[in-house]
Amino acid sequence: QSPQTNKIILTQLTMTALPVAFSRLFSLLSSSLPPSLLSLLPSSFHAASAGADFLEPWSLSRCVSETFAVSTLCSPAYLYFSVLTLAALEVTSQLTLLLGSFSASFPPQARHHSVLRVVDWSYISFNKVVLIPSFTLPYLLYSLQLPYSPSRLLLLPLLFLLYDLPYSQFHRLLHLQSLYPHVHKHHHVQLSPTRGNLDAVNVHPFEFLVGEWTHLFTVWASHALVGVDKCCALAFLVVGGALASLNHTRFDFTIEALGFTVYDPKLHDLHHRVPRRNYGQYTCFWDALAGSYKGWEDRTG
Repeated sequence: QSPQTNKIILTQLTMTALPVAFSRLFSLLSSSLPPSLLSLLPSSFHAASAGADFLEPWSLSRCVSETFAVSTLCSPAYLYFSVLTLAALEVTSQLTLLLGSFSASFPPQARHHSVLRVVDWSYISFNKVVLIPSFTLPYLLYSLQLPYSPSRLLLLPLLFLLYDLPYSQFHRLLHLQSLYPHVHKHHHVQLSPTRGNLDAVNVHPFEFLVGEWTHLFTVWASHALVGVDKCCALAFLVVGGALASLNHTRFDFTIEALGFTVYDPKLHDLHHRVPRRNYGQYTCFWDALAGSYKGWEDRTG
């Protein structure tokens, strides 16, 4: 079978298995977690399990505030949760590289920043150890309060589209001459990303913080607009992490629909060399509307 056929088969199997996997995850969370981890769940989650209505806007702020309570951050359970989160991140990263290996690859178009410096490892370590767990916990707490309706996985593309609306503008601001040297320039030292998640999280912590929390804002806004469910929210987290990693590899893992390129790592690779083009993280739809889109076929122009 061709790499393209294998990619399609793997994608279909993954999307088919997601509802079942998430359903089992919810059962696990409600019945099998040790008391130390259950103690992390805020009172809003326990009340939601009893049937209360937790779709009001304040539930998001409550999840965030209770996550960052000193009693939560200083608890052994939070340390346990952080270790589990980092382990899940590494597993997801390796599975992403495995999935990408079934596709063709494209050669580097510029020099490769092959040796990571002390500042690189400092940013990577801080983003992984501190920022990812502190974002993942409120994200899960809010998502698990949403209704359960696997059919709403069909709304997943909408979440990626809505995410890139504010993110592409934030990304554009980071390229302003007054801000670029202080924040985003660090990420552009790498002109030809190859390491997947390692290159993806090698960004200034401020940039990483805004990018991560925009995911949670997107879920909240999407639920208010169209009513996404917990399956869709969790798929957004997992698939989003995988796509962000693929953006920083040489894998030609493209997704097309109706003759339009929905996702293509080559477009983000091009952005690393042509910084004023392709600001979107997952799709260049908003770039096409704003006039900042540059196709791979035009890379030499």
